[in-house]
Amino acid sequence: MRAQQSPPAGRVRGANEHGRISNDHYAAHFGSGHRFHVTRGDYEHRRFRYGGYAFGFVDPWPIGWGYSDDVYVEYADGGYYMYNRIQPGVRISINIL
Repeated sequence: MRAQQSPPAGRVRGANEHGRISNDHYAAHFGSGHRFHVTRGDYEHRRFRYGGYAFGFVDPWPIGWGYSDDVYVEYADGGYYMYNRIQPGVRISINIL
């Protein structure tokens, strides 16, 4: 397993440099009530599409997460993160592409 590098000073992990999802669209498509699955291929290509947006993975896939697990995207701490319904305390940083 590769060591994770810290983001450059002044940047927040998961901070979106390409805009932000509007509040109305976010409420209709994102958050813990809107679950979906990503595939191993999505992760290997370092990107996935959901809710009308393309996202890129920043962090490694967590140990214990399966590709058939329900996941969801939330905006928190100034960035977008993917959470797993089974392990809600673990999140991975993602960016809008």
